[in-house]
Amino acid sequence: MITKILKRDGTTEEFFAYKIEDAIKKAFKSEGVMYDETVFQEVLKRIEKKRVAAVEDIQDMIEQELYKSRYFDVMRSFILYRHTHKMQREHIYGLSEDTTYINSTQTIEEYIGKSDWRIKANSNTGYSNAGLVNNTAGKVIANYWLDKIYSKEEGLAHRNGDYHIHDLDCLTAYCAGWSLRVLLDEGFNGVRGRVESRPPQHFREALGQMANFLGILQSEWAGAQAFSSFDTYLAPYAFKDKISYKEIKKAIRSF
Repeated sequence: MITKILKRDGTTEEFFAYKIEDAIKKAFKSEGVMYDETVFQEVLKRIEKKRVAAVEDIQDMIEQELYKSRYFDVMRSFILYRHTHKMQREHIYGLSEDTTYINSTQTIEEYIGKSDWRIKANSNTGYSNAGLVNNTAGKVIANYWLDKIYSKEEGLAHRNGDYHIHDLDCLTAYCAGWSLRVLLDEGFNGVRGRVESRPPQHFREALGQMANFLGILQSEWAGAQAFSSFDTYLAPYAFKDKISYKEIKKAIRSF
């Protein structure tokens, strides 16, 4: 049974059937036609099969039921009503068709009040100012995915809860593994206009470059970053520096 309505900004609110009936009544009244409750009842039957229904889908159903009932003038009035409100939204918010409006005030207050489930979706991000920034940006990016990259049907299926597309809050790939050999052989470089480092000559230098590498790359990817053969490639540096097991352990801790 339906309990929620999916709004155009991607948020949900409690479902109230009377709002649908009011919209249908206004369309009949605008044409001076006696209200026919069967149109509302047919729409209600269709949406009650869903858990969550989108505003646009409900309005499509109203048009379809008006057409089936041969209330063509009422249907045209309702279509004009939809188009007029669409133009008003685009004028106010500067939106084009198929672009989701994000309510900035609601987004931030949901995070502060911990009412947004996304706060706990990422175990690597805590409840903090940085978390707020990531959450806010992530919501914008997620809606870009659903509006512009996925098809309309796929985006709607996600928003309706038919299935869940994970990690929509980043445009880049998820996890990545990197060659430690390349970093140790070539140094930390490759980005024009950025500070570069020559290949490390000592154990602690290697650890420092690895920490810088992972820190920078982490911000460019959605998920975890990793090196393989960590101990194998670092062993020659420990041998060259002739450091003890205790010193190695201390250096690894600082890393």
